[in-house]
Amino acid sequence: MKREILFIFIILFFMGCGYKFSGTATLPQGISGVYIKFFENHSADTGIENSFTNSLIDEFTRRGTKIDSSKNDAIISGIITSVSTETISHRGPAVSNERRVTVSVDIKLIYNEKIIRNKSGISDNETYIVSDNKLVTEQNRAYAIKTISKRIAERAFNSLTDNF
Repeated sequence: MKREILFIFIILFFMGCGYKFSGTATLPQGISGVYIKFFENHSADTGIENSFTNSLIDEFTRRGTKIDSSKNDAIISGIITSVSTETISHRGPAVSNERRVTVSVDIKLIYNEKIIRNKSGISDNETYIVSDNKLVTEQNRAYAIKTISKRIAERAFNSLTDNF
């Protein structure tokens, strides 16, 4: 009986003090939902547009924004402008130990055929291990790009909403 009363007290306390879960934000101009277009990929890395599109959809969904599949609300479009890789450490004179991949994207929020927000040059990088096995190295690089896509999606959400 005491546990139930304590539990109810805790719930009422958090409701009364204005506590809310963080991570929610509102879109400008009263926009209630978004259609997220498939990212354009202007880099030589094929297939990474899937990761960036999905990460952005996941971020907006996780933050409580309605995803509209009919393009009736606002439209978010993204372009992967560049992907570059550089060696950051060596284990021999001609053998890489670690590499860093850097991705840059441009993102637009369009509403009523007008650009509401335009964020160019959102970029991030991630380091990955180079293996003697080329397949393992490519998997490490793919995981690094997926990590980048999640971080860029979070930054994009913050810059496109009133959370910036």
